[in-house]
Amino acid sequence: MRGSSSLDGLEDAVSKHNSAVADELRTFLLQMHPQLFEQIIGELLSRLGFEDIEVTQFTNDQGIDLRARLVVKGVADSITAIQVKRWKNNVGSRDIQQLRGSLSIIPPENGLFVTLSDFTSSAVAESKASGRGPITLVNGNQLISLMLETRLGVVERELPIFDLDPEFSLQQLEEQSTASEKAATTGGAQPEIVPPKLAPSQKSARRRGQWLWPLPGGRTSYRISLDTILTYVRESQPSQEEAARWMISTFSRVKAPGVVRGYFRVPRVLGLLSLSRNHHFLTPLGEEYLDNPSDATIARLLLERIAGVEEIYGLLGESPKIVRELHQSLKTLGVLDVQTDAQIVWRLNWLYSVGIAEPVNQDLWQLTGVLPEFESSY
Repeated sequence: MRGSSSLDGLEDAVSKHNSAVADELRTFLLQMHPQLFEQIIGELLSRLGFEDIEVTQFTNDQGIDLRARLVVKGVADSITAIQVKRWKNNVGSRDIQQLRGSLSIIPPENGLFVTLSDFTSSAVAESKASGRGPITLVNGNQLISLMLETRLGVVERELPIFDLDPEFSLQQLEEQSTASEKAATTGGAQPEIVPPKLAPSQKSARRRGQWLWPLPGGRTSYRISLDTILTYVRESQPSQEEAARWMISTFSRVKAPGVVRGYFRVPRVLGLLSLSRNHHFLTPLGEEYLDNPSDATIARLLLERIAGVEEIYGLLGESPKIVRELHQSLKTLGVLDVQTDAQIVWRLNWLYSVGIAEPVNQDLWQLTGVLPEFESSY
């Protein structure tokens, strides 16, 4: 039997739908109160790994709307001052100069400018001016992409997509059937009928998820938070609503029920949880893991089930790499195509949480060596 299917039309429809949702999200942000917009940026920063996020007073804020800390394994601890502009017009160089002039020298602060519009060429040049502290710029397109990637303000829907098994063959089944009949007739041993299987590369490609999220508690606690979630599900088999209430009461930084769906998606992508009739359940793999939890098991699942993690592991094995270099390599390999570095950073943070990689500084990452158990299972 020969079969084929094309997802081109479906992919185009999904792309158009997502583009329309992105436009609606931008319009929604433009229409909201500026103070609420600042709160949303604070939530986004939290999902990106920032800590101690403080929204300054709405008036007389001296050009600083938020402050946040970014800690990299205790080696780098930087404070970032953020200016947020819910503008339709582009941000100019004078606005960048004003932000730089508002930055604290003691303790030193980094600058981040976020806008729903864009930056003029002079503003971009000013942000990179030689001899002055660099200012990181996030324009409207990047902001919307980050919100979509972190599932902030949007929800992700899942659709079951079926495709033909490329190795499924009626001829193969007929040959097995004929062999069975012949064995029965001659009195010989009946051969075992083995279901057709996918080739390893096809099997791997089908189950590797494109999206990965952080968990509450920061990257040093990802696995602890994961084990906590799995233990709760084993004991309660909660509905999604019950899980949201539990998560908010258990993790102080979790405030919105909608965020919980993204958190619970992590163990599902890893194959540890399943969702059936609106209730969460441990899978057999989840039960097995929870009986004997280890960094090595999660590391193996990350490599097997999350697109780009195995490639990042291999690239770091060659030499330390900066985040942007890893991002570009995954794009070139056709493994992961995202607009921002957020998905790359979260993969690195997960590898860090299980002892496989660590940051040399804020942007450069290296392998820390492979755990013996992981080496034997990989």
